[in-house]
Amino acid sequence: MKPHYHTTIHYTTPHQCVHSRLAATSLAHRVAEEPPCRLGYEVGFKVRFEEALKPETKIKFMTGGILLREAISDPALDRYSVIMVDEAHERNLDIDLLLGYLKVVRFLFRLLPAFIQILE
Repeated sequence: MKPHYHTTIHYTTPHQCVHSRLAATSLAHRVAEEPPCRLGYEVGFKVRFEEALKPETKIKFMTGGILLREAISDPALDRYSVIMVDEAHERNLDIDLLLGYLKVVRFLFRLLPAFIQILE
């Protein structure tokens, strides 16, 4: 398994799409104010029509829909070492799908090393 260098903090306010994007960008701006962080470098965000990311970004704020889209191209979400889902109690379809998907991914990839050993 390759080393993980990115940490994802997923933050969303799911009731209205505009609020979700605003929450992700506002929180990224606020965290980037802490020294020695710079927005778009150590701390970044990705929302529907905007992003501020570099390869060296360590903390990435995004909406639930963006993380679901990333799961299409990276089903194991290997590029992340931590995924935090905030506001999950405010249920909507994206959050429900995301929580179910994360549970399955965690279960499957915890068992995967055991299956590989059996096959060898």
